[in-house]
Amino acid sequence: MRVRSNTPLWGWNPSVASRITISVLIIAGEFDTGGGGVQDLPELYDSVPNPNKLWIKVQCAGHFMPCESQRTVLHHVAKQWLKHGAVEGCTRGRFFVDNDGNMFPQNP
Repeated sequence: MRVRSNTPLWGWNPSVASRITISVLIIAGEFDTGGGGVQDLPELYDSVPNPNKLWIKVQCAGHFMPCESQRTVLHHVAKQWLKHGAVEGCTRGRFFVDNDGNMFPQNP
């Protein structure tokens, strides 16, 4: 994983999230415990004021998803978001992706 050495790795919190005005895609592994972990995402997701925000939790994945078995889901989701501003036609909401790559809506 490449990270610029002068980029702070902290600061993703509700205060920062509340100032984001662009569309947001949050992808997290089901077992992500890094950077606060998936347990903090509902508050962050709710803090983003833009209605075009998508949160996708990926089954059987952790914080280092690019190096894990679910990396193909990460690549697929990111590619769709970057090319079309949507994933499977969705621009907002909370979703869960299972081991087979099927995406299901989740209740808030």
